[in-house]
Amino acid sequence: MGAARFAPDRRTLEHHCTAATPNHLNGAGAPGLQQAVLAAMRALSVQVLEGDRPAAVAVAYPGPIGHDGCVLATPTVLGTTTGEPFQLVRACEELWPGARVHVLNDLTAAGYRYVAEGMRDFAVVTIGSGIGHKVFLDGRPRVGPGGRGGELGHLRLDLSPDAPVCDCGGRGHLGALASGRGTIAGVRRRAAADPDASSASALARAEEIDGPAVAAAFRAGDSFVVAAVEDAVRYLGQGLAAIHLDTGVETIVLVGGFATALGEHYRRLVVAAAAEACWQLGQDWDRIVVLGDPGEAPGLLGGGLVAAGLVAG
Repeated sequence: MGAARFAPDRRTLEHHCTAATPNHLNGAGAPGLQQAVLAAMRALSVQVLEGDRPAAVAVAYPGPIGHDGCVLATPTVLGTTTGEPFQLVRACEELWPGARVHVLNDLTAAGYRYVAEGMRDFAVVTIGSGIGHKVFLDGRPRVGPGGRGGELGHLRLDLSPDAPVCDCGGRGHLGALASGRGTIAGVRRRAAADPDASSASALARAEEIDGPAVAAAFRAGDSFVVAAVEDAVRYLGQGLAAIHLDTGVETIVLVGGFATALGEHYRRLVVAAAAEACWQLGQDWDRIVVLGDPGEAPGLLGGGLVAAGLVAG
């Protein structure tokens, strides 16, 4: 997770800092894990604010949020255990008493960063711990009356009975197949199934097959890793093709630590996979799929814009 001050006059982030997010892979179950997340948010805010009291706080949260401010699910953090309904707005108001609190989904926040640059009709897709997206039409996110829209990562694309299990507990979801976690898990499965091929990979010399090791090997053109990433990207291409065919948007921005760490070669694989997954009516997938700035935190920046009233959140 990350936190920063937002400077409205320059529309920039200041004192940006990060910390590991407590999650079901390394922590207790809900509701104890929810409290650990809130405590980590509070600790980061103290570090960023340096003793100041905030006038406004924006919280960009990784999961669908109902219009009442209740978190519907957070599988990348809580896993399959959601516990009681999590009233995030109320919890944040207790963390920062007296501040104007704005709670929104992290991809919604990221989308507002692009709205502020003049984009109107587009989708923003994150590939990180999970996969999520938001479609913006005429500069507004479209999530439906219950706030459930924009969760592409939970579209089931692998219908086999032994398909990989998603953080939410479902099998064959896009997030389990093509997120950062899902892709790394796929690399590990490939290495276990074909040890002779993996022995020639740079991963054979890595202490652990993790995100940094996979990203470094991919950027270096390691054929074993590139082939595994291509397998995952085929599913992602299907998801992006579905967004395009459903909405007609012709800009899809890829954000998230995994996508930006893999870089331009990854974007080109996504372009090819999306083009392969749908019919052609003259659309240019190389223009449609763009990669976000790897040095930017669009969710934090978009949240700051909302909190400062510079975009209509």
